[in-house]
Amino acid sequence: MRKYVLKAIAIKEMKEYFRNPATITMVIMAVGLVTLIGKVIGASQLFMAVLYPMVFLGLYNVAFLFAEEKEKKTLDAILLSPADFGEILLGKLFFHLVITISITILLVVSFHFDEISIIHTFLALTLGSLCLSQLGTVIGIICPTQSMVGVVTTIFMLTFLMSEALSGFNNILAAIARSLPTFHVLKIIDLGLDNRGTIFYYHYIFLIIFIFLIFFWTKSFLVNLCKQESSIWKFSKTNLALSIILALYMAFSSFFFMPVKGKIIHKNGISYYENIEYGLTFPVNDKIFEMKEIRITGKLFITFDLKDQKDSRLFIHISRNKENLTPEKAFEKRLDTLKKENVTDLQTLLKKFNGLKCFRAEYKTKNGFYVTYIITTSSYIFKVGAKTKENTPETLGIVKSELEKNINEIQIQK
Repeated sequence: MRKYVLKAIAIKEMKEYFRNPATITMVIMAVGLVTLIGKVIGASQLFMAVLYPMVFLGLYNVAFLFAEEKEKKTLDAILLSPADFGEILLGKLFFHLVITISITILLVVSFHFDEISIIHTFLALTLGSLCLSQLGTVIGIICPTQSMVGVVTTIFMLTFLMSEALSGFNNILAAIARSLPTFHVLKIIDLGLDNRGTIFYYHYIFLIIFIFLIFFWTKSFLVNLCKQESSIWKFSKTNLALSIILALYMAFSSFFFMPVKGKIIHKNGISYYENIEYGLTFPVNDKIFEMKEIRITGKLFITFDLKDQKDSRLFIHISRNKENLTPEKAFEKRLDTLKKENVTDLQTLLKKFNGLKCFRAEYKTKNGFYVTYIITTSSYIFKVGAKTKENTPETLGIVKSELEKNINEIQIQK
């Protein structure tokens, strides 16, 4: 790689970036949306701060500028220059990587500083931005016009954003989310503070392999671009072969990282909910309760709905203990949340069982009656409770008695 060639191409790309109002608009949109959701609405999620700038800047802007150069025929001059295809690709992507990584890091640190490891976040965003910017290059190469780029990138943007946001509600969307490189980016950032277990490094390995596969895939399209004689793209055998390999690898990623679902097991005539991923065993009467599991942005929500009364349930919410909170600190944080929600009739109690210290809270909100236990380990925070609507107080006794009876038998691996 010749540095002066890379520098010349990168400087040209930077000038085009700041000259074009469409690319500046996408920067403003990415920063504005994350800031609006985080500051004004107060509901910022880590995946939003990561994916919005990566997808808007690393995918759309790369594709848009590439298609613009192709339309204006200025790309032909670069392709006919002494620069090889690797130099052209890296030179054009360098500035995009710098601005995408910088803005994404700024947003993530601004809204989620306590939840991340700076080093692993930087590494994950660098690797992820490489993947998305190369995908943007392929879109820009294939699409004959900038308007077509807008249509195609919108489909990809929705795929990246919606599959992650809605993965907990639909198995197909969850499978799609696990197949994408952004899945590994988010997992590395999520696990960065803990840095535990081989699964953390598996995400790094899968993401690095993604980069190499996408690099050769993108390079094959760049080589084929010189052979195109019309605006309608004709796929070469290499394009198709590498596309199939990449698709198979994505399918393998989705299968390999398929989460372990909890299940109802029976021992000695007693039914239990068991989830080996979180080391959790909880007695529950499956004759009167119906189980559901939902995963949303790294959190697991398990509900046990009373079969004849859907507004009454037992529930378990599991989130990662990213701040290394002690049981006392976790409960203080929960109390602050309850006070902000203006709960009434709040009663609290400290309990110990099976070597676990937990805090119990009973309260009333506009949505009904709640009894919750907060159990904290070094890895996770478990919120186990019972809930029923205010207009069905007779069922409170059922779910409350089931909770109080079963909470003493809960098993959590520390």
